[in-house]
Amino acid sequence: MPLFSRHSQAALHALKSQRITTQVVLECTNSLAALGQRNKVRLVWVLGHSGVAGNEEADVLARKGSSDTLIGSELAIGLPYSYPHGSIDNWTREKCQEDWSRGIGLRQARLLIKGPGAAATRSLVNLIRASIGIITGLLTGHGRLNKHLNTIGLNPDSRCRLCGTKGEFAEQV
Repeated sequence: MPLFSRHSQAALHALKSQRITTQVVLECTNSLAALGQRNKVRLVWVLGHSGVAGNEEADVLARKGSSDTLIGSELAIGLPYSYPHGSIDNWTREKCQEDWSRGIGLRQARLLIKGPGAAATRSLVNLIRASIGIITGLLTGHGRLNKHLNTIGLNPDSRCRLCGTKGEFAEQV
């Protein structure tokens, strides 16, 4: 019977299980599902130190990770290389939400959108430049609306083009 790593086999069994019991297994399952949408994915247990290229590379990286010099106190907990990126992403998201919550002004934008979000950002980034300009004008109140054009002296009439009363504002559009 060949020697094998129970840990790697346990990981494969955890991923195959119908019941997910840890955050790590959930994240791994989600990552594999996302990878599987564009690729054919097959997980296979490989005997350690058996000459398989990917397995050998994993061994090299594991040795590198365990031999890196630790900075700081003698007691340390190793973190995956991806950890700082996740921390930065979380910090950025929190700061955006704080800025939105405490922001002064933004009257127009607050009327039209709930707050910062990745989905809205992705939608905006994929638009053509002209559409982004129109949306920016609506969100800031500085679009080509009669009220704003009148305020900056480019249109003598601030009334709504549709109903002919009041000023023309983005929240009416």
